[in-house]
Amino acid sequence: MSINKDDYLNDIKSVPIFKNLDDNDIASVLKLAFVKEYGPGFHLFKEGMVGGIMYVILRGEAEIYINDQQNGKRILATIGHNSYIGEMSIIEETTRSASCRVTKPSVMLVMTKKCFDQIQENYPIVGIKILKGILTTVSERLRKCNEKLNENK
Repeated sequence: MSINKDDYLNDIKSVPIFKNLDDNDIASVLKLAFVKEYGPGFHLFKEGMVGGIMYVILRGEAEIYINDQQNGKRILATIGHNSYIGEMSIIEETTRSASCRVTKPSVMLVMTKKCFDQIQENYPIVGIKILKGILTTVSERLRKCNEKLNENK
């Protein structure tokens, strides 16, 4: 089944890393990225795999987890609509620090590192806007992590 990207335009516009993009900017992204459906239980990636793909959850849900040697699977986060995972892997291709499994029927915008690099090259202003959105997210996550560490002192 072919997915019409236009059906998800409003979902894409509501994702924080795309909030500063206009319709033309989003059209540029959609020329290179693709939308895909995933069923529950599908692993987007596993801990230790080389990255290179970012997933934007337009609809559905996924969980990020690590394999804990004492307790088995330890869920780090459950993410849903308007969230994204793997954003650092399109910037640097390092190994994944956790695994991610789809938990509800999902529709995702998939952006590979190659796609992101092409956006940077062909649409540099769009690339800068997306990169700024990613950096804002990383900054927020680091701030929350620091707050959590301070609470546990």
